[in-house]
Amino acid sequence: MLCSLNEIEVQVRKAVRGAGYSWGLAEEAGKAARWLSCHEYAAVPAFLGLCARFDHSAYTKIALASPDTIWTAPGGMLCPLVAGVTLRDLAPDRMESGPMAFPVIFAAFAVPAGYAMETGDLSEPAVVSLTCRRKAQPGQDGADISTPPGVDVDEDIWRRIDIFARRTYVPASDVSRRTGAGAGTMVDND
Repeated sequence: MLCSLNEIEVQVRKAVRGAGYSWGLAEEAGKAARWLSCHEYAAVPAFLGLCARFDHSAYTKIALASPDTIWTAPGGMLCPLVAGVTLRDLAPDRMESGPMAFPVIFAAFAVPAGYAMETGDLSEPAVVSLTCRRKAQPGQDGADISTPPGVDVDEDIWRRIDIFARRTYVPASDVSRRTGAGAGTMVDND
């Protein structure tokens, strides 16, 4: 199915929030998904994997143990979303990580911030280690990239990420219907 960049950004943002991340990290995830999609990476499958892998994980398990040495997480697997935001915030000249899930998500933070990544295949579900070095000024990651009119997303992948996104919806109730949510108690099909 063909999805717009906006649909991908919104759906990923809701799904990441539905997986238990803060609204701030969910917002960053949506932007990262848009960037990845513009650069022809499979953003939606990567974020589906992130949601499934770290579903309602305690932040203390997925956050950095110490950004001063090799970046690791107390839970054993570093979250690429948390690591990406941290990289952008700290802006070190060099960064080395231990095991990291879905490195393509991390790339959506590292590359626009001017880092060159040294790792294996970014599409892998995890890498044992990852190193990146500052190489350029932020924002020089391909300003000449044309925006695609849409991105082809597998319908099963979209359906599965929608399960996480739906967790952000308020359940319907008689009270919500009486106070104006949805079509209410009276349906006017004129």
